[in-house]
Amino acid sequence: MPEDLEVSGRTSMGGGVYRRVEVNGMTKMLGDITCETCEVNGSAQVEGSLRAEGRIEVNGRLNVQGPIAAGALEVNGMCRVNGNCEVSEAASISGVARFEGSLRAGDIRVGGRVRVSGAMEAEAVRVTGNLRCGGLVNADVIEFELMGKSSVREIGCGTLTVAVGRGGWFSKPRLEVETIEGDRVEVEAVVARRVRGDVVIVGDDCRVDLVEYRTTFERRGAAVVGEAVQI
Repeated sequence: MPEDLEVSGRTSMGGGVYRRVEVNGMTKMLGDITCETCEVNGSAQVEGSLRAEGRIEVNGRLNVQGPIAAGALEVNGMCRVNGNCEVSEAASISGVARFEGSLRAGDIRVGGRVRVSGAMEAEAVRVTGNLRCGGLVNADVIEFELMGKSSVREIGCGTLTVAVGRGGWFSKPRLEVETIEGDRVEVEAVVARRVRGDVVIVGDDCRVDLVEYRTTFERRGAAVVGEAVQI
């Protein structure tokens, strides 16, 4: 049976297979790490991949040069992954995270600051923090409660809801996106080049160049729509 790995000082080591990994100090791992669970309360740098059958929890700082695979991911501190991130259940990020590849999970919740260079894919995505995604965000249900500025290249969904949250950060609440395509799209404070859906509701503080709708289109408040076409 694999042994536990507990780091409380400052050290470096090779990769390996472990049962439970807990980092309370500072460590550099020079290879791939496979484990059942991983908890980082200090600082860990993995010069390879990180794979956990169960949860990866980051309360300190984690930097992974390769891909991550986990049953669940929770980031309360800072996390950077230079490869893809595959999570079979929930990925919850209330701290700061950057993914140079794609981020895929059963459920994704963004309450902090997240940057994804590639695509995001899940059954449900809920954003109450700041999200920047250079690829497609694809989910059955997507919800944005805007507290600041977010930007996404494309959105594909069953249902999309974008609303301005209470309070807010220093920047004006705004979601910038090139294209949105879904069954039901109801948005406010969105700047988009094209929105296509079965039911499309464009609300206050939106600027959309082109709306393409199949069944219903509604413009609310001070929304600006360049053209609306039924398809």
